[in-house]
Amino acid sequence: MAAIPRPSTSATARPTIVAVISALRTHLGYGRVAVYLGDGPQLRLEAHDGYSPAPTSVLDRSEIEGVGGPPDPRSRAAELRIPLRAASELLGALIVGNDAVQGPGAAEMPFLQTVASALAVAWRFKVPEPILIAAGALAGIIIVSFR
Repeated sequence: MAAIPRPSTSATARPTIVAVISALRTHLGYGRVAVYLGDGPQLRLEAHDGYSPAPTSVLDRSEIEGVGGPPDPRSRAAELRIPLRAASELLGALIVGNDAVQGPGAAEMPFLQTVASALAVAWRFKVPEPILIAAGALAGIIIVSFR
């Protein structure tokens, strides 16, 4: 069995972010996943997988600020940008994509928003890594069981 490649990460990427990206790619089959974080006018690329070439290293906060309303349930975009928010504070973005024909659908948005919210809360409140990894592993087992 071939080894699963690890996502490309910044020097400070938390293991939780890497684990979420790996789970979204391997268990749920998304082609491309990236996480951006930041507290200034720009968000920096924290980790990514599935991109060739690598995604841009920074996003303007304005590219994510207005995102997150309910999309048309029939639409399928090549890429979904989900804000990482904790108590309405924008902390970053979860970017999920596939090829243009089979991109993520709007029906997947509630699940992806839940993943983004969990990442944001963990980042904002510095939840200890072992707790997050255990919770993430359990969530992954539950998700795979119901697919």
